[in-house]
Amino acid sequence: MDTTAVDSGGSVLDQTAIFAMKKQRDAATQTIGSLLTATTDQMNRNNPAHLGQNIDTTV
Repeated sequence: MDTTAVDSGGSVLDQTAIFAMKKQRDAATQTIGSLLTATTDQMNRNNPAHLGQNIDTTV
């Protein structure tokens, strides 16, 4: 957070709350990205040619 750019229209408490929400959003974004990466890695299985032609039976 750039303390020199604090808007004079909001209180310090408001600015702190906004900063905390942005940090929480960033942490959630990183967590979701990790979960998506983990699930797509599991989806890239090398099934034998006769399995999963119509339905993926490994899920």
